[in-house]
Amino acid sequence: MRAAQVETRTSTYVAEEVRAMMARRRMSGAGLAREMGLSQPQIAARVRGEDVTESELHVVGKGS
Repeated sequence: MRAAQVETRTSTYVAEEVRAMMARRRMSGAGLAREMGLSQPQIAARVRGEDVTESELHVVGKGS
């Protein structure tokens, strides 16, 4: 498997987990954006699995 395929699979998995976390906490994209200091469109991109950084994952993982 190529590195690009692994990266895509990882991004997809992370996006799924973030959506699940948001559902468990009954949190909107706007709420997560406020918590992370990002705009709602930036969060929407990350929830689609785009542009996720490792430091952002740590913020999401900490929760509120």
